[in-house]
Amino acid sequence: MKIEGNGITISYDICGDGSWFTLVHGAGDNSGIWYNQLPAFSGNYKTLTLDMRGHGASGVPDGPYDIDAYVSDLSALLTALKVDKTVLLGHSLGGRVALAYTMCYPQRVSALVLSNAPVAMRDREAAGQRAGGQRPGPQPVTDMAAAIDRRISVFFSEGFAAANKDVMERYRQIDMRSSPEGYTKVTQNMRQAIAQQPSVDELASVVCPTL
Repeated sequence: MKIEGNGITISYDICGDGSWFTLVHGAGDNSGIWYNQLPAFSGNYKTLTLDMRGHGASGVPDGPYDIDAYVSDLSALLTALKVDKTVLLGHSLGGRVALAYTMCYPQRVSALVLSNAPVAMRDREAAGQRAGGQRPGPQPVTDMAAAIDRRISVFFSEGFAAANKDVMERYRQIDMRSSPEGYTKVTQNMRQAIAQQPSVDELASVVCPTL
């Protein structure tokens, strides 16, 4: 399913019944990555998965690809679906987006789960320097299959990948749903997105149950 929101096409799926549970994937993935979790969560919740901008079947605008844009997209989707309150789970970049959404709209989040997510910086100036450092950013991607193989070599040990070829193939098929253009735009803007982290003191504004 798709809606037009915040100036882009946002692709999403809903599974199950009950109170809302929203899953936000990490950079380079898409809503398909939750295939292991969906059967468990949808048995108790109305579970919403989405493709963030630049990922999967969602739009690939020229920009921006920062946390504010991802949060605005999420807000547009939840508003369009009339989701007044939801449990929010985010993985990696999705966790950063989920945290920022919770801080912007505390009344709309009943609980927050952060999985392997960059959360806060003690030194914002240092974060900004890292974001604007001298190291070259990722090069444009033209071959998604090769890009995914590089991801697999980073995220999975050689032994695990060799022993779980079916899992690796499913991972490839899921990430192939994204376009080279979208993958490039997302990865080339990752440093700036990650640098947009709150200070440790600002985390006190998160008042909902958080894991």
